[in-house]
Amino acid sequence: MIIKTVKNINSPAGSIVSGVSFRAQREKNGYSITFGEFKGQYIPATSAIIISDIVLDEDGKMPRGSRYA
Repeated sequence: MIIKTVKNINSPAGSIVSGVSFRAQREKNGYSITFGEFKGQYIPATSAIIISDIVLDEDGKMPRGSRYA
């Protein structure tokens, strides 16, 4: 899925500013970034919105047989 931050977030890897989009997966009460410099960082649900709920494979492609929501 793709999320977009709506608040500034301080993480061990650095500051994440509002308005940045990330590939992420759903976690309890938030999201975990799955790609890039901030991979593995937790984003609270109150600090991000879902842009796309489509689950992508590791290559960033839609799995065979899946459809857009």
